[in-house]
Amino acid sequence: MTFSLIQQRLVPIVSALLLFVLQTSLAVTSNMLQYQLAGDGSAFSTGDNGPVSDAQVSSPRQLWMDSANTYLYIPECTPGQRIRRVHVPTGIITAFAGATTAIPSSTGDGGPAAVATFWDPTGLFGDSLGSLFVAEWSGHRVRRIDPSSIIHAYAGTGTLPTDATLANGDGGP
Repeated sequence: MTFSLIQQRLVPIVSALLLFVLQTSLAVTSNMLQYQLAGDGSAFSTGDNGPVSDAQVSSPRQLWMDSANTYLYIPECTPGQRIRRVHVPTGIITAFAGATTAIPSSTGDGGPAAVATFWDPTGLFGDSLGSLFVAEWSGHRVRRIDPSSIIHAYAGTGTLPTDATLANGDGGP
């Protein structure tokens, strides 16, 4: 199935999609039909600047579509450790944020998101002002990518508490 046919079905039903995020591929289910968007089951992160249907994705955990239905964001865990996005009108996938590194880390706050590093980005959410929030599973924090693509620490210290009494911060900055 071509991406344009998927796009015709995807955009109108984006709020009602049931998404199956498999270990190394993405599929969308609508009306009990499943469409493969990207990936072939192998743990690689390839195909930037090309058709999403030819790309491989690395351990995707969630998807997020912007409110204009223009971009579909995909967080990649090991070994990708970055955020990719699909331009829905054209079906082209690109690297949006994160520099793939051999050793996962969580660095680059205050600088360009494209060269920041992530440590298991698993959750995404965007706000009405154009910021994208990224939850890092192993990085133990949430980061914000502003509309000018600068990354900022948003919540969490980046350190795993050693016991439940240390996991505080409610009501604080």
